[in-house]
Amino acid sequence: MTYRDQDAERRGQPVRALGDSTGERAAVSLIGLAMLALALIGMYVSFQTVYAYVHPWFRDTAWAVPISIDVAILVFSAADLLLSYWRMAKPSMRLIPWGFTAATIWLNWQAGGPVPIRIAHAAMPALWVLFCEYARHVLAARVGLVNGARMEKVRRSRWLLAPVSTARLRRRMILWEITSYRRALELEAERRTEIARLEMAHGRRWRRHAPAPDRLALKLSAVAPAELLPSLTASLATVPAVPAVPAPVRAVPPPVAEPSDITRPDLPRVDPEMTGFAETAPEPKTASGGSARQRAAALLANEPDIPGTELARRLNVTTGYGRRLRSELLNTTTGYR
Repeated sequence: MTYRDQDAERRGQPVRALGDSTGERAAVSLIGLAMLALALIGMYVSFQTVYAYVHPWFRDTAWAVPISIDVAILVFSAADLLLSYWRMAKPSMRLIPWGFTAATIWLNWQAGGPVPIRIAHAAMPALWVLFCEYARHVLAARVGLVNGARMEKVRRSRWLLAPVSTARLRRRMILWEITSYRRALELEAERRTEIARLEMAHGRRWRRHAPAPDRLALKLSAVAPAELLPSLTASLATVPAVPAVPAPVRAVPPPVAEPSDITRPDLPRVDPEMTGFAETAPEPKTASGGSARQRAAALLANEPDIPGTELARRLNVTTGYGRRLRSELLNTTTGYR
């Protein structure tokens, strides 16, 4: 049975629920009054039975026992119906009238008599519980249908023919609060149409090759109306891309200039003895030929007392180098002294 007007819901018009017409309201009122009358009759019979059963022990206050139980059932049942109307139903609230009704049924059963009489006495207070449960069901269903909060059930035949897809459909209805079963079917058809379009455009691996707006449209097709999908996908497509951060540029040191063989005249001469590189430097050549060490050895052999400055002048080398040659040759050759 269809509880909601699907066309009116799509057009944004108020949803019509059962019981809105005058004839339906009259029928509901008559049925409700008849059930209430049966429930009150059952409570009256239960009151008389319980009163007679507890009178030997409570005497003058025996009337308070069935009255207290029946009033508690009435009060908590009315409170449960009111909370259901406000969509604030609490399951524990229903247990209170159930408990008092169970106590009343047990007292009526203990009143004695043959088994058929006991069953008749116990059935009287049960009428009130049945009335409250049916009233609560009708009230909750009507409030849920009008407000769109009551979720419609899926047909049993669909569960039998396609259990896997039906379970997925029911899961989406619960997760996304899709209360209309027909609306859920329409969204499922739109989702499958979107999948077919992506497969034709990008092949079987469309999940990897499809652009992000198309994948978003597929995800939203299960919960959003089709007329909203273009605006939603367009909002994603217009999001500016975050510019990539450029990699840090490393500073390249300038090339080291090769040492020049030309001695600049404006720079002072460096004494080789102070640098520590004189030992690895090649022997300088003199103008007359031969190495400076050979000529220094020949000069020192003839003139052992020649000073280092004079030796450097004759060899045309620096003063420091001439002194070092003189010192090395005199220390290694004892014949020069």
